[in-house]
Amino acid sequence: MAGAPSGVPHYPTQQYPPYPQQTPASAPGRRPLPTKVTFGLVALAAIVVLSVVFRIAAAVVGEPEPPRPVPVPVATAPRTLQPVRGPSLAPVPSPAPSTAWPTPNPRQPRADWRVVSSTREQVSYEVPDTPDWDPRPGLLVGYEANKSVLVIANTVSRYRYGACEAAADDRGYVGLQRSVEALGTSEAAAVVLATRWAQARDTEDDGTVHDVAPPTPRTIRSAGGTDIAVASVTFTPLVAPSTRECKAPAMRFTAAVLSQNGRHYPMVIVSDQGVPDALPIEVEDAIIATLLPAE
Repeated sequence: MAGAPSGVPHYPTQQYPPYPQQTPASAPGRRPLPTKVTFGLVALAAIVVLSVVFRIAAAVVGEPEPPRPVPVPVATAPRTLQPVRGPSLAPVPSPAPSTAWPTPNPRQPRADWRVVSSTREQVSYEVPDTPDWDPRPGLLVGYEANKSVLVIANTVSRYRYGACEAAADDRGYVGLQRSVEALGTSEAAAVVLATRWAQARDTEDDGTVHDVAPPTPRTIRSAGGTDIAVASVTFTPLVAPSTRECKAPAMRFTAAVLSQNGRHYPMVIVSDQGVPDALPIEVEDAIIATLLPAE
């Protein structure tokens, strides 16, 4: 991109087919594109199965029909992705999931914390058990532009939801992502994901991607004794928020990747900064340290 600072690569952003948005009744709509989108998980119907990137099922109301055979997904080898610029961003390939996932390790949360688990991602984490936190494992949150989903996280916990004038928004959120072994080491994956999320937030309606500074890497020791690769970038987006989004002088985008059992377990944390109720970095790091994969 003309005028882009040297040494700042654009990483491939995960691109997905458009999802039908379902916003909670208390959260009507989001801002104009690039939109921070929030989806609700839809009930899984026995008679219709839609096979999409996130395998989200939609319940169909109608006359009962005879059972139909369900196609079995076939795993494909991950592809190596090359960095690209602009909106033509390739998705990170993921192995096809099995029909059943192991339950994350049973765990007792720390005092005044609560566990948020994902059997699909085979990992869990904890957030403070206070009114500031609203765990919603059924939510998908991310950014879209030009009618394409750029990045998306699942098993979301919202921070300070409804705390600003835009009652339908929050001051931040924590979420999980699909496995990202295709991005290389956990350290490399954390840098790529933090940059990818920051660039997605600062993407224009027409797909123009603004540059962001390189994320700062660091390491956090998990409660289980494993080092977690972390990368964060804080900046002021050029794309203005909508009237329904919380406003802040800056935003912080953090990606954390725990590598264990031959697999990466990524987490993303997005938060407003420069406001009195901003998510403290100490709380962010404490949440990251609770990442725990399934056995």
